[in-house]
Amino acid sequence: GRWYFLNILCGVMLGFAISIKWTGFGALLIVWFLIAITQRFFRQNKKEIFTRTVLLLILPLFVYFLIFAIHFWLLPLSCQENCGYILDGYGIADPKENLFLNNPPSGNIFTKFWEVHKLIFINLLSFNFYYYSSDWWSWPFMSRPALYDASPMQSSLPFYLQHIQQGKVSYVYFLGNPAVWWSGFLGILGILYILFRNCFKKTRLMANLNFSDGSIYLLLSGFIFFMLPLAATKRFLVMYLYLPALVFSIILFAVFFDVILRLISRAADENNLFFRQKKANFVFCGFLLLVFLIFLFFAPLTYGIPLTEREYNLRMWFDLWRI
Repeated sequence: GRWYFLNILCGVMLGFAISIKWTGFGALLIVWFLIAITQRFFRQNKKEIFTRTVLLLILPLFVYFLIFAIHFWLLPLSCQENCGYILDGYGIADPKENLFLNNPPSGNIFTKFWEVHKLIFINLLSFNFYYYSSDWWSWPFMSRPALYDASPMQSSLPFYLQHIQQGKVSYVYFLGNPAVWWSGFLGILGILYILFRNCFKKTRLMANLNFSDGSIYLLLSGFIFFMLPLAATKRFLVMYLYLPALVFSIILFAVFFDVILRLISRAADENNLFFRQKKANFVFCGFLLLVFLIFLFFAPLTYGIPLTEREYNLRMWFDLWRI
């Protein structure tokens, strides 16, 4: 009973993930990668193969379809004007070019489901420009953040705040913590280096660290599964699409950073928060402090805290970060 419950729950959650955004298919790929590799799926008996296929493939797709059916039932009327319109200079110049201005198809739920997905696929292949678009390979370097809003402070502020906020602008960016994003990419390179070295060198780096349980390969495959479909996408892409893969890169860096700290401390220290060597503790705490300070430095661009022109320019480390 517990096995069925957990698999049904997993299937439903996968369906929810796909329904929120198609990047959720990456999670579905990871689950099936695990099943195929670690549980020898195709060597199991026919009953178990059928059951897993129903619970972890058909069920997620059914949940995905069901959410669309509920959407069509709750919103039977079509949008008639400026549906999904993007302002000139930041995307589509002519509203007539926006495919989502087309009225949703009439007919039963299956017909609507099919026609809407045809429009989605056409949309994915048609829109090739967005002011804050970026190439998928640039995301780990955070080279092109997206600006959501830049609003001057209004004169309607209370009088005791007007002199403080005068001349300041409130920016809202999609901009991550550089220490986190860049170290995530470093973690991927570091783990690949360790795996390569351990495969081809006689002396294994960190032999006591278990790389044979499949967890490292799961993390690497998670990163790849969330990046490859986007790399093959022809329409414009925005940096926020990197977020699912970013999670895996951060975890990979944590593993790599742990390897570095163990090499410095020359001990496993598996059950301790800190390391025996002061140097390792200094590096560990220093990195955490660096992440926190950089977060505070860039927080105004995330939370819309008003900045002067000079304060804004201090945070624009690269030209592509500017408006």
